[in-house]
Amino acid sequence: MMRERFPLVRPLVAAVTLLGGLLGAAALLSDRVPVWLGIARSRVDAPDWFPWALDDTNFHLALWFGLTLLATLAVRTTRARLLVGATAAVVGPVVEYLQLKWTFTRQFEMSDVMANTRGVYLGLLVGLVAGAVADALEARRSPAAPDGA
Repeated sequence: MMRERFPLVRPLVAAVTLLGGLLGAAALLSDRVPVWLGIARSRVDAPDWFPWALDDTNFHLALWFGLTLLATLAVRTTRARLLVGATAAVVGPVVEYLQLKWTFTRQFEMSDVMANTRGVYLGLLVGLVAGAVADALEARRSPAAPDGA
């Protein structure tokens, strides 16, 4: 049986993405996480070099940027990366809706949906570029498969 030179998914990055997605979903569907973030924000000041305020909107943007970036790097084709981005763009508003249905203190907020969407688009953009570079580097480093292998 011939083994593919480049499998479709990078398993380690995919595992980290899945774990991050599960933790992100738990955070977004939790009544306690906003309280913990508020406590942390009142006790810990952002470093002077950090360019943004540590608020809910930036948390959503950073979370969805990171998840989308990792997910796009976990797959190896442009089509799969675009599918990942489209899926993330749909999941963001769904998670916001689930906050309304599954939590007692959280609510659906359009500002969160907009931050999620911005994070997804930025993560997809960076992921498309970084993924193409990673693919090109892998192709360059991999030895050519012997004929008939």
